Amino acid sequence: CLITFVVLLASISLRAQHNVYKINDALYAYYTKTYNNLSSPCGYRMADTLFVKSRQKHDLKAQCIALFLKVRYYYLKADYIGVKKEFERVTPFFLNTPYHQYRFAVWTYLVTAYINQNKYQEALLELSKFQDEARSKKNTFGIIWGFTMQGDIHYGQQMYRLALSQYFKAVHYGEAHYNLNMSELYAKMGRCYFHLRYWRAGEEVLKKSIATGINERALLQP
Repeated sequence: CLITFVVLLASISLRAQHNVYKINDALYAYYTKTYNNLSSPCGYRMADTLFVKSRQKHDLKAQCIALFLKVRYYYLKADYIGVKKEFERVTPFFLNTPYHQYRFAVWTYLVTAYINQNKYQEALLELSKFQDEARSKKNTFGIIWGFTMQGDIHYGQQMYRLALSQYFKAVHYGEAHYNLNMSELYAKMGRCYFHLRYWRAGEEVLKKSIATGINERALLQP
């Protein structure tokens, strides 16, 4: 079931029928092209071009999206030094906009970069700051991902029961406050159940994950 879910995620199309981000339509078209090419060598330059175009059209939200893509570019390359440098460079811009979800989105890349390197102490320190700010701003996106990354840290340390409890918190909070598709979280829960040998429970959440599969870009709407 887990393999099926991974295949499903890989096959999700990035096509967009509507401008879900509510940005300039021409910018959205270029954004989609940039997103689809972000793992290529020209990805960063395209994100930079998107920022320039967005500034020319005075579209603040599109500028935030462009900066988000710059951090994502380094994350996709597993260039974690680049992730940290770019995060520090773009953060002041986000702080002066109302689009705080992009601030938290790039911050998740920094925390996850530490997790991927098994630098759990650094991840916990950064996550503590992340969660404090998310709670103080009452940012639902940040609160959900705070629980999620806490679970990821436990999962990386093979503490599957603790990880599962954090994923439950994220799902419950998300369903109650954000009306967000929980596909990715269901998959994380399924992996925990797999390690704990809770086959039936794992099968159920993986079915939910597959049934509610969603393009990850939708996590940032609007």
